[in-house]
Amino acid sequence: METQDSKPNIAPTRVGVVLADLGKLNVIALKYLITHLNTLQHCFEFEILDANTEGDPLAPLMKPLT
Repeated sequence: METQDSKPNIAPTRVGVVLADLGKLNVIALKYLITHLNTLQHCFEFEILDANTEGDPLAPLMKPLT
């Protein structure tokens, strides 16, 4: 059985999360839940990225469908 100390040092896979317009959803709670996953597991490292879309050619993809 492997212990925490005997596991090889493997860097977690970084996952950037960009939040779009989520309406009335509690964004602060969602950000907390996403980043709290980092304490529950170590394979992925979640981070919240800024959604500054000025001049970003992918910005239209983040708008909600109407």
